[in-house]
Amino acid sequence: MRLPTLGARDRRALGFGGSAIAALIVVMCGVPPVRAWSASSVASAREVVAEAERGEQSVSAGGALRDSMRVRGARFVALAPMLLDGSSAATAAATLASLISGAAATADAKLGAVHVRLDTGRRADVGSTFARASARADVTADIRGLSRFLRALERGPTLLAIRELSVTQPEPAATADRPEMLRVELVIDGLALARGGSSP
Repeated sequence: MRLPTLGARDRRALGFGGSAIAALIVVMCGVPPVRAWSASSVASAREVVAEAERGEQSVSAGGALRDSMRVRGARFVALAPMLLDGSSAATAAATLASLISGAAATADAKLGAVHVRLDTGRRADVGSTFARASARADVTADIRGLSRFLRALERGPTLLAIRELSVTQPEPAATADRPEMLRVELVIDGLALARGGSSP
C-alpha cells in the first residue's frame, strides 16, 4: 500500500508543527532551571544589598562611637586631677590620710587614729578602672571645728565621700564655761585609678 505523497502545503504545516513541538519541549525543559537561576540571582542580589546596608550602618555607628569615645576621654582627663594618686595602693592610702590630716589641721580639730585601706577585691579579668580607698578616722572638735573639717573635705580638689558619720559628746558633764567638744567617728571614701597587681 503506497502512502499518499504530501504536497508542499502539507510539508510546510508538518514542519511548523514539528518546530512548535520541539520549541515546546525545549521551553518545558529549560524554564525550571532558568527560574531557579533567576531566584538564586535575586536572593544573591538581595543579600549583597543587605550587606551593603549593614556596612553603611557600621560606618555611621563607627563615627558616632568615635565621637562618644572622644567625649568620654575628655571627661576622663578632666576627672583625673580629682582622683587619689593610685600609682600604688600605699600611695593612694597615704594621699587619703594626708587629705584627712590637712582638713583636721585647717579646722583646728584634734585628729586621732586613721585606718586606711584600698579595695583591691576587683576581678582581674574585668579590668576595673577605679579602686576605692577608704579611711576610718577619729576627730575631736567643737561644733565650728567639725563644720570646718567637713567643709574642707567636701570642697577640696579631690573628690571624697563621707559614708558614715557618728558624733558623740565625750564630756556631757562639762561646765558651761568650757567649749563643748564633740568626738566624731567617720568613714571617708575616695577613688584612685586601679593599677594591675596592686595590693592592699
